[in-house]
Amino acid sequence: MNYGLLILLFFSVIFISGCVEDENQPNVQTTQSTQTSETTPQQTTSETTLRSSNAEFIGNFIAIADENKIEARFSLMDSSKEYVSGDGNGQIRIVNSDEETVYTGTINVNKESFGTYTLLLTGENFLAYVWEIPITEIKKSVSSSGTMYLNFKTKNAEFEELDTSLWGLPTYTEEELAKLNEEDYSKSAISTNKQLSKGSFEVIVTRVGFFTPLVAWGDKKEYFRVDMEAKNIGNEKEYFSPLGLAILDNQGNQYETEYGGTLDTFSQIYPSVKKSGYILFEKIPKTTQTIKLVFELGYDENYDYYSFEYNIPLSE
Repeated sequence: MNYGLLILLFFSVIFISGCVEDENQPNVQTTQSTQTSETTPQQTTSETTLRSSNAEFIGNFIAIADENKIEARFSLMDSSKEYVSGDGNGQIRIVNSDEETVYTGTINVNKESFGTYTLLLTGENFLAYVWEIPITEIKKSVSSSGTMYLNFKTKNAEFEELDTSLWGLPTYTEEELAKLNEEDYSKSAISTNKQLSKGSFEVIVTRVGFFTPLVAWGDKKEYFRVDMEAKNIGNEKEYFSPLGLAILDNQGNQYETEYGGTLDTFSQIYPSVKKSGYILFEKIPKTTQTIKLVFELGYDENYDYYSFEYNIPLSE
């Protein structure tokens, strides 16, 4: 499917902004198009050698991304709304939907770099400057959509900022997200290495800390994270299924588990096998000084559950 064409058809009307100096300049409407001629390579022009231009309006600004590049274009018009070319300099920035700037750059435009293109719906020819940004120059993030902004000026005028919606920004893979989240957590996590052995299990709480992972979908959420290791020290396979997992603070508050941890809390573990991962809990106040992690795991000869309790200071 030609997604670029669908986007062009969807944005079938583009408004042309006037120069900053004249707020009463009228808007001009035009229909979006696909290119029918080859993109003219970009030329380089120093701002100090800009030639005079009769351009008074700028518009037809659109940007389309594919897996290799972002292609963008804009047009200039004179006071009669006739297409013209001109030397100029532009500042480009791309901001994703999370308000994170993922690209900044400049374009130095030579009037000979403008090319003639054709409006798909009307067959009308128009003049435009087209350039490309390699997708490798765009910072990866968790958002694939955003906005491109253009501030352009010629020797004679500086135009109002243009913006256009943009889809197809590069995003992190699941593996990259997991690595970034681990690196961020490691910066503030507190090492505890508190160990308890009861019944068939040895359970070590290795680290704890506040955890706000980047996510590909939805909003970021803050958790309290507990890293643990569970080892079967018995002679038979046993189910690792801690009951009543909770965190208690010294203010009489209780915090329950949340979905999304990596430690399987209902799994069969064979003798001498160790499993590790983390469990997520509701976020706790950052002013909390100490916590107690509690759960029950396994039972004795009287079928009373073994109680595991870890008193954990939140400062090293």
